Amino acid sequence: MGIKGILKSTKYHRKYWKNRKNIDWKAAYGPQEPEHPHRNVIVDTLRRFDFRSVLEVGCAAGANIYRIKEAFPRADVGGIDWNEEAIEEAKRMLPRATVLQV
Repeated sequence: MGIKGILKSTKYHRKYWKNRKNIDWKAAYGPQEPEHPHRNVIVDTLRRFDFRSVLEVGCAAGANIYRIKEAFPRADVGGIDWNEEAIEEAKRMLPRATVLQV
């Protein structure tokens, strides 16, 4: 994909997320949502490593980070996402996260 394709894709995705302002981030991506099998895969995979911190790129409202913090309470966890509303919800759910930024 050339630079024009990347820019077109970025514009599309920015518009898509901008128009999702009415989503209930806590219900859609929060820790109380139905258990997703990929979260178990993430935690099981992390158990294989000796790590101190995790940064999730594209963390939305932080459901994966929440799960990682539950399994590894001593780890520094954080995330970045380009959706401000999702990050605000993540900050409410994960007040002790190391980094949560747009």
